[in-house]
Amino acid sequence: MTAARLTPDMAKMSAAEQRALLTQLLSRRTDQPHSYPLSFAQQRLWFLDRLNAGSPAYNIPGAFDLSGPLDVAALTEALNDLVARHAPLRTVFAEIDGKPVQTVLPTLHVALPLVDAVDEDAARSLVDAEVAKPFDLRETVFRARLIRLTPYRHVLIVVLHHICADGWSLAVFNRDLAAAYAARRDGQDPNLAPLGTDYASFSVAQRTALSGTRLHHLLDFWKAKLAGLPVIDLPLDRPRPALAKLRGDSIDVSLEPDLIAAASELARQQSTTLYCVLLAAFRAVLGRIAGQTDFAIGAPVAGRTDPALENLIGFFVNTLAIRVDLAQAKDFSHLVRLTRETMIQAQARQDLPFEKLVDDLNLPRDTSRNPLVQVLFALQNAPMLPLQLEGLSTAAFPYRLPAARFDLELHLWDGRQSWTGARDVDAGLTGTLFYNSDLFDRATMTDLLRMLKVWLAAALATPDRPLASYPLLDAAAQAGIIATGDGGPAPDVDLPALLEKARVRFGERCALHDGCGQDLTYDQLYDRADRIGSALCARGLTAGDVVALVLPRGRDLVAAMLACARFGFPFAPVDPELPPLRLTQQIALAGAALVLCADEHGADAAISASCTTIGTLIGNIGRDVIARPNARNHAPLYIVFTSGSTGTPKGVRMPMRAFANLMASQLAIRPQPMRTLLASAVGFDVAIQEVLFTLSTGGVLIPATEAQRRDPQQLAALIAREQIERVFLPFPLIALLARGVVTSGQRLVSLREIITAGEQPHLTDEVRRLFTGHPGLRLINQYGPAETHVVSEEVLDGDASHWPMLPSAGRALPGNRLYVLDAEARLQPYGLAGELCIAGVQVADGYLGGGALADRFVADPFAADARMYRTGDLVKLNRDGRLAFLGRRDNQIKIRGYRVEPGEIEVVLAAHPGVTDCAVVAERDGGGHRHLVACVVPGSPAFVPHALRDWLRPRLPDYMMPARFLQLDALPLSANGKVDRAALTAAGRPFASSSLDQPAPRSATEQAIAAIWSAVLRRDDVDVDSTFFELGGNSLLLVEAYDKLVSSFAVPLAIADLFQFPTVAALARHIDAAAQPAAVSTATGIRGRALRMRGEGLR
Repeated sequence: MTAARLTPDMAKMSAAEQRALLTQLLSRRTDQPHSYPLSFAQQRLWFLDRLNAGSPAYNIPGAFDLSGPLDVAALTEALNDLVARHAPLRTVFAEIDGKPVQTVLPTLHVALPLVDAVDEDAARSLVDAEVAKPFDLRETVFRARLIRLTPYRHVLIVVLHHICADGWSLAVFNRDLAAAYAARRDGQDPNLAPLGTDYASFSVAQRTALSGTRLHHLLDFWKAKLAGLPVIDLPLDRPRPALAKLRGDSIDVSLEPDLIAAASELARQQSTTLYCVLLAAFRAVLGRIAGQTDFAIGAPVAGRTDPALENLIGFFVNTLAIRVDLAQAKDFSHLVRLTRETMIQAQARQDLPFEKLVDDLNLPRDTSRNPLVQVLFALQNAPMLPLQLEGLSTAAFPYRLPAARFDLELHLWDGRQSWTGARDVDAGLTGTLFYNSDLFDRATMTDLLRMLKVWLAAALATPDRPLASYPLLDAAAQAGIIATGDGGPAPDVDLPALLEKARVRFGERCALHDGCGQDLTYDQLYDRADRIGSALCARGLTAGDVVALVLPRGRDLVAAMLACARFGFPFAPVDPELPPLRLTQQIALAGAALVLCADEHGADAAISASCTTIGTLIGNIGRDVIARPNARNHAPLYIVFTSGSTGTPKGVRMPMRAFANLMASQLAIRPQPMRTLLASAVGFDVAIQEVLFTLSTGGVLIPATEAQRRDPQQLAALIAREQIERVFLPFPLIALLARGVVTSGQRLVSLREIITAGEQPHLTDEVRRLFTGHPGLRLINQYGPAETHVVSEEVLDGDASHWPMLPSAGRALPGNRLYVLDAEARLQPYGLAGELCIAGVQVADGYLGGGALADRFVADPFAADARMYRTGDLVKLNRDGRLAFLGRRDNQIKIRGYRVEPGEIEVVLAAHPGVTDCAVVAERDGGGHRHLVACVVPGSPAFVPHALRDWLRPRLPDYMMPARFLQLDALPLSANGKVDRAALTAAGRPFASSSLDQPAPRSATEQAIAAIWSAVLRRDDVDVDSTFFELGGNSLLLVEAYDKLVSSFAVPLAIADLFQFPTVAALARHIDAAAQPAAVSTATGIRGRALRMRGEGLR
């Protein structure tokens, strides 16, 4: 783009050209301020400064370590010479009727305060404070400060706001400052070549040029190129805030010379640039980490297409959204070529400002991240020589800027060149990785850089291989990750011997108390079990024959489990409440030789198989025919059934040695005998753990009826009455228990620990109150599929108010190895989602009859002669060895290209005081598009869904907002006590309609807001449910509306509030909740500005 030039032929000029000429003529006057429109790039930065008031994210800092005799007066004069020469350094930004203008001041004196520091640490603190100080754009965009360490060592701090400068400008700054300093030391004025144009001319010319056919051609190209562009969804260390705060940190980067030499050679072979090679590699690594192929990366271009602009300090840089689909690349060489072609196309159309593109694309407004690109990659190729002040040696002085403009921003440059001085002359490239510290930990970013180097080295060595074949991890990193997921060696334990030891140790103690008769001691229980085992032998069963246990919770089920475990009969516990078809299906799949049931006549009709009651079985067995238990630790222990995708349940056969390992690890952690509630579903593997673990510790089993198990008040009363100390409950039943305690006011003084498994806990306020109200009560979150049983656990104790909302699945237990693998069965780095695969002694024998899913049991690729189970669960492994559960591989939810975890929404939703319980699922509309549905159990019949929307908007990004809200009387539960998600939407019903849901403005507040919006948007059909942007607004119009709002309502408002409450109805409720609205007035903006100063973000 060419800056506007003077021309004498006014008759041939258009009106726009005449206005540009007039502006330029007026700008020649130096005795008064001049105001101009902002460039498109400045306009966006001005808006972002308003949105993120007080943020230093767009500061450009430099700290120069100066050694030698510094002439402070000459340096001060030289800095002011730069301000006089470069108008952007003395430009301020004002607001008129919500619209920004830039004003170039005729003169501006920049002070150079001098402060002493006792040592480098003190200097570092001063530098960090200075670079992190935000600008008030109404007053200044440039400042400097000098720190004196010794008479011959100083640190010069220079900070510019990005609105007045860019990366290219820094080289101009160094050159002109050095020349001015040299002249001032000699007592002379600097003799710098005149500038051919100025930034104001560029800004006017840019807006003039971007119109008509040229603009339409640019927009058509970019709209087609970026149609349907997904965001890059990198795995985060923390949930993304609804409003990006731009807090950040940085890590120094250094790429070795041999690596850069190889990259440069590939660039030469492909007839492209080093930038394209490195951008291709960076994209491939990010795509692998994010698990997606299609996204854009921001590529900055200098924007100085007119040579007259090259000597200016100013904000010319433009960002190009470079979109390449990794799925199209056959190998790395091909990806480099695709990147080259895309860059060529983009650079040929670089004149369209990024900000103009964003506005015209009319993207959904998302205050949680940048539009179009969330990652930027820059290779600084502008001529950049370090600052060299005459008579001084200059080096870079370290500083930390706690800000980030993107999720990730990687800047590289020649190691011998930087603004503040050489950093690493031996490196091929040096640079900085800036990252959003609200989202990422420093260790995660350090790993990212290490992975980039490993991947790039492999790709450069053999660039003709598929992208997926290159590793992210070197051998040392893999070994570290494997060690992190290893629970340690398996203990040497024999389950039959363990059970026998319990009989000897606890013989006279009470083993079972059920209120149905006399309590059973351990001796009595074992005697009954031995009679059952002997009777089974007498019926001709031999070790290995399967016995189906169709029994309710109680003494018969406990005795039968114990008998089968001691006599070597694999048992299949089957819930007697199952539908008859499902019940008989499970018994048939188990291949049961005998069925033990509560009522053999009723059971016969349902089961259509030979069965008997325990009473009948042992009726004729006397003590003289008691057989000796002969179970072996290598034999199968039990069979449990889990749901199958084909509609047929899968039978899992668990070996005794596997269960023995679990018992040994649990006994080592919690050997204390406790009164334990027997409440798990009969067919659930936890029921077996509940029984045999309690007996191994000498505890007492107290069975719960089904009515007690499902009624929160009855459950709480049972725990209190029977002085229960330990319960095993799926998390939905813990939530029910918490509700029962709150409702009844019951105190559970005896309860010491709750063990949960099978579902991700969501620590709602109600659940948290259960634990804070019972100091010392612990929550133990265990994880393990039926194919391995429990392989990890997390213990939560202490102050429950500090527990995480979504507790981890914990660390591996002894005898288990946990791997997180990608689709190619390679180890995933820390923090990256992948399929959890479990190896070790607890892997089941497999599925009964093999079947379509038998390939989930595979060889362990990291250990010889070992097996591994592929769970299908998506998890990530953290550096501390803890597993974060993310959901199922086959049930990922993506909304508008964003990956969504329903549990995160459920936690926020459940925190609403009017919500008793909730669950979030995805459904498809008639067009096949997925959207979220929130199923809510309200605490009041008068509850309305708009209250939930208002609650969620300030707390979650827009794409995590449910499209529908359904109400239920209670969440449907499966037989195992888990939330039955498949039944949620069918069980729900719409909330009753409310007058508040009508589209036309009704209240005085709604009408006042709608009137303001109508005036700003110049339309009369403003309704209460459409967002400001859906009605045609943009960021500049939003500021105009904001100014009118703060002048009309006596409440503190921030611009962010208009994003978080984007409809008339939502904003009206927000304002009414804060205070009663003031009368709509025509007062000046003074009152509005005063109120605006009080607005402090989200409330």
